[in-house]
Amino acid sequence: TGCLKVTPAHDKNDFEIGQRHNLEIIEVIDEKGILNDLSGDQFKGLDRFEARNKVVDQLEKDGLLIGKEDYDNTVGFSERADVVIEPRLSIQWFLKYPKVEEAKKAVEKDIIKFHPDRWKKTYLHWLNGIQDWCISRQLWWGHRIPVWYKKGIPKEQLDYNNSEHVYVSVTPPENIEEWEQDPDVLDTWASSYLWPMANLGWPHPSDLQQKEINLWYPTSTLVTGFDIIFFWVARMIMAGLELFGDEKDELSDQDIKDRIPFKDVYIHGTVRDDQGRKMSKSLGNSIDPLDIINLYSSDALRFSLLMITSTGQDVYINNDKFEIGRNFMTKIWNAARFIEMHSENSDYLNYILDDKSFSPDDQYILSKLNNVILEVNENINKYRFNDASLSLYDFFWHSFCDRYLEYAKPILFKGSDDQKLRTLSLLHLVFKTGIRLLHPFMPFLTEELWEGMNYNSEVNRIIIAPWPEKSLSYKLNNKVVEYVEGKFDLIRIGRILRSDYNLNLKQEAEFIIHAKNQEIEKQIIDDKESIMAAIKASSFDVQTKIDNSNVMPSGISKLGDLYMSIKGIVDLESEILKTEKELNEVNIHLVNIEKKLNNKNFVERAPEEVVEKQKLMLIDLNEKNKKLSLTLEMLKKA
Repeated sequence: TGCLKVTPAHDKNDFEIGQRHNLEIIEVIDEKGILNDLSGDQFKGLDRFEARNKVVDQLEKDGLLIGKEDYDNTVGFSERADVVIEPRLSIQWFLKYPKVEEAKKAVEKDIIKFHPDRWKKTYLHWLNGIQDWCISRQLWWGHRIPVWYKKGIPKEQLDYNNSEHVYVSVTPPENIEEWEQDPDVLDTWASSYLWPMANLGWPHPSDLQQKEINLWYPTSTLVTGFDIIFFWVARMIMAGLELFGDEKDELSDQDIKDRIPFKDVYIHGTVRDDQGRKMSKSLGNSIDPLDIINLYSSDALRFSLLMITSTGQDVYINNDKFEIGRNFMTKIWNAARFIEMHSENSDYLNYILDDKSFSPDDQYILSKLNNVILEVNENINKYRFNDASLSLYDFFWHSFCDRYLEYAKPILFKGSDDQKLRTLSLLHLVFKTGIRLLHPFMPFLTEELWEGMNYNSEVNRIIIAPWPEKSLSYKLNNKVVEYVEGKFDLIRIGRILRSDYNLNLKQEAEFIIHAKNQEIEKQIIDDKESIMAAIKASSFDVQTKIDNSNVMPSGISKLGDLYMSIKGIVDLESEILKTEKELNEVNIHLVNIEKKLNNKNFVERAPEEVVEKQKLMLIDLNEKNKKLSLTLEMLKKA
């Protein structure tokens, strides 16, 4: 069956084999990488690399070598010294983990919760297979290991079970001149696992520190990476359960609640470059946050990372992605300037908002504000920060700026005094509430706006302003809000129709809508002016029946079918020629792709992804053919 090389003193797996089979442990390489006497007269005193070459030469001389060949191997290198790591047996101090079962119970019973919850499995898997912890390190810095040896006794004669030989305690021995301390230092995590208590003065707190312990221990939330769940998180939990409070062999659930260092553990993802590589100095692919701050601002850095990072997932970034936050800041800043420009010499502060006077768009924006308040609070409570930031982004960019501000512009420029005051008062209410929600995500921008918009006359700083925890108490009609949602869909269709025929902003067009029912017809008629302004309509007829003999381009919206007349604004002959040319080009591509897909050799021999791409192109071209054919037919009938 062949033979197996087993070196218990120079390989971790072999050491475990040796322990199972009571093998003799023979060390042949010393701490300096030199072969010792046990390696034989020919090799003792040689450096490990030199000795390996000499062993091969000797095997060859003795006729014992069958052959030599090069092969790739995984060899560990020291990151600090850039030399090959040589496993060897040595005497180290180990710690038997305390309160393991209680640490498992704390997470199993959700006394401590992981966010996302899936990391609970990683935590419990490690605790279920836990081994004693080697806590001594041969470094130049760190906490000295709390072990003393009796002077005058040679190291090889020390009895580690004899307290007269070895003293282990965080408190130095009384007659300390008779003892010498171990030169090793504690493993970094052995120091760190005491952090939640040690930074508050434990184990001998002053009166002031005791007050701090009572206030801050246990703390609420630990934010950390998944790669140190067992290095740090689990160890801090076990340290708290073992060392905090009176010494107990068994802990009740209440004891566990009192001793744990934190109640929630939020696990964030790893920052990677856009190639998926973990950012590191050695790869040279790191992004310096200070460079991003200089380019885009710290708020843009903060918000962009929050928005593009799904809970607990890795995030792939490059410099361009921080433009998301920068552009969002610009959008909010411009909205603030517009509101303030129209607020000069206005008594909007003394205007009392009455929900009976709200327009459909007023009700819409208040409904959206109520929704975003609930969404942000819910997502923050669930540690879903990117969902909270996405809700804020969508609210400010689309609901507030793209929709309500556009609705407000004609009123602020041409409306009655009462309409202007109501709209301004509502703009400030929504904006002020919105930036309070945004403050944790963009603290510097929102603090600046709070002062610049004169909101500090009510509360000095936004950071101490009341947090919006629940919906505003205005009565809103859900059917009206639903109508406004449909209106924006109608406006979207109108703008698509204009774009299809390349109408510029100054060109007005005639529109007709076939409303879905009489209730919607009445709502549209009442709201006709705002719709016309949004789609640049010269006329806008609302009908329940359409004369199909007059062919016009159309689109389907939530409120009904929208038609746009192209007579007088489109050069029909030119459009027909252009459409025929586009249709011809599409048909040429269609013929070529159909030939490929009908070719058995291509389908069977080409890579699967290439064939799949051609099939998708075929679907896309058929859709274009259908649309262009209908457009051409319509243009010829117009």
